[in-house]
Amino acid sequence: MGETALKSRIPKSEAARATTRANTNKGYFGLAVYALCAVVAFWYPRPVLIFTGVLWVVWLIVGIRISPDEGH
Repeated sequence: MGETALKSRIPKSEAARATTRANTNKGYFGLAVYALCAVVAFWYPRPVLIFTGVLWVVWLIVGIRISPDEGH
């Protein structure tokens, strides 16, 4: 979605485009982490389950701490 938004010039300001670009990169990173976890879970299901649970808690805390000014 981020790439499409950038190509369509939906974010109007440069700050909004930078935020969209950064969030798109974070999304790719998250996809890679969870895909790696899915593969590793075949051999080590419990550690991956614990790791995934910890990641969810981290994302929850990070999401709660984001200020409205960072959202652009």
